[in-house]
Amino acid sequence: MGIETNFRSANVITVVATGSLIVTTVIFLVGFSTANWVTAVIGEHRFNVGLWKSCYCNYGFTPKFCICGNIGEENGGVQLEDWYKASRACAVIALIFLFAAMGVSVASIFLSQSPYLRMACIALVPSAGVMIAISVIVYAVKLFDNPSNDVFALAYSFHLCAVTASICMFILTPLYGIGHVRTKPGVSNMAQPGMVIHAPGQAYVVNNQTTFPMTSHPHQSHTNPAIVPEEKIKHITDATIDI
Repeated sequence: MGIETNFRSANVITVVATGSLIVTTVIFLVGFSTANWVTAVIGEHRFNVGLWKSCYCNYGFTPKFCICGNIGEENGGVQLEDWYKASRACAVIALIFLFAAMGVSVASIFLSQSPYLRMACIALVPSAGVMIAISVIVYAVKLFDNPSNDVFALAYSFHLCAVTASICMFILTPLYGIGHVRTKPGVSNMAQPGMVIHAPGQAYVVNNQTTFPMTSHPHQSHTNPAIVPEEKIKHITDATIDI
């Protein structure tokens, strides 16, 4: 089937879920990559920290002075805690799941109506939500286990990731489930290559030959239609063969 035919056959709820998934993935990317998981303001100094980078700003200067750098063991020999690495790893796995779900979801709308693609989305989306939830929970709990980190407060990057976890588990997963259940095989799914769906009493084409329906007595049955070669069609004026 063509792309347009597949799109017309897709359930509208699945289409809505796919669009929402794309928006959700963009939101998660913002939270995943920006340096605002936590922030601290001490006098004229501001510290912003994310999963991958941190920033220091001094508001005592005009204009304000800010320096940002990557967080890693290669920078100044900083040893990252195991929980920090675990939080990162879960976020990366979640991002992979989200991209995979987007690809499968788009394919299920435009390329194939296979139920296995929709079932893959139903598995990938909540899995991504669970991994994001683990990432943000581990980060928040372990960070504030250290009393010296009480000066920090959770910031917008953290909240964006937490919101995407909820969206994946409690909104997108039900939408994909409903879309899967409501998707029915239509005419376009049942049509076979080389055949044209026809109305009763009309001629149709099978393997480059024109077939005319046969009329019969009410008590008789005919299982095989009459096949007429293409070259003889021009000699036939009546589309119905009388028995």
